[in-house]
Amino acid sequence: MIKKGCALLDTDFISKLHITRKDDQNRLIDRILELPGYQFICHEQITMELGRHNTTAADWLQGKIEEGVILKFSDLDLITLLRSFYGENAIYMFLF
Repeated sequence: MIKKGCALLDTDFISKLHITRKDDQNRLIDRILELPGYQFICHEQITMELGRHNTTAADWLQGKIEEGVILKFSDLDLITLLRSFYGENAIYMFLF
């Protein structure tokens, strides 16, 4: 369960901030992930989208997921989380 502020990362954000850098060791996206008090999350679809358009960013993202810096959620994970708030109506909240 996420206990901090939560920041949902999307494909464009990751891709653009991954290429914005002073050098290979100083990417803007890495500085963003250092912000205190946030848990960064992404949907599993992002890994596939980045893999098609920016493989370097996709590899970076996979590394951050494996390190536990970014949490990856599936649709089922999100429905399960919504179910704790909305019970049987969770699927409707997910779809709308």
